[in-house]
Amino acid sequence: MFKVSAGLIKAISFFVFLMLFEFIILIIKKNIYSIKHGEPWKDLAFMIALAALLVPLHHWLEHKVLHYLTSHNRLTSAGHHIKRKLLRRTKEGEQ
Repeated sequence: MFKVSAGLIKAISFFVFLMLFEFIILIIKKNIYSIKHGEPWKDLAFMIALAALLVPLHHWLEHKVLHYLTSHNRLTSAGHHIKRKLLRRTKEGEQ
């Protein structure tokens, strides 16, 4: 129904995935605290290892989702249906 640029989709998806992976990090960090016993070097090593796993996953998943959203226009038929209904109402109101 609405035309959205690929740049806007990329910007929104970047922040959505950033928040998603930060949420995952917070959950894992809270649950792993008891294993590390609060030692800073273990915390740093764990966060480096977690980032080494999540950063490539983040980029891969973001690329796949962006490709999917920008190459498939799913709302076209639904948007045209809504536009036709609205235009039909405005034309009936004019007559």
